[in-house]
Amino acid sequence: MKDLLIVYNCFGGNENEYINYKNDLDNIFWNIEINNLSNNIKVVVSSVLNHSNTNAKLKEIYGEKITIVTYQTVRLPVQVSFNKTVLSIIENYKEEFKAYFYISSGIEIP
Repeated sequence: MKDLLIVYNCFGGNENEYINYKNDLDNIFWNIEINNLSNNIKVVVSSVLNHSNTNAKLKEIYGEKITIVTYQTVRLPVQVSFNKTVLSIIENYKEEFKAYFYISSGIEIP
């Protein structure tokens, strides 16, 4: 059991929006690595109505460091997309976590 599942939520945007998401994810991974928590934390991107290029670019950049759960056909409120993403990860990876942490793409991470 890992300690923490970080759900990074991003919504809509154009095909180059991944550049902003990359900055946020770089900061998330920097904080994980500087604190030596790589084995204790899983990062998932909850991608709601994002351009397919955005998801492809993020996967290209981060590879196995992230899992992307996409919602392409319906506009979901953040509470619903967060809960659906958590349940999807638990079901698909057969892994539960001690805690779940939501981060919005609209928040700057130091």
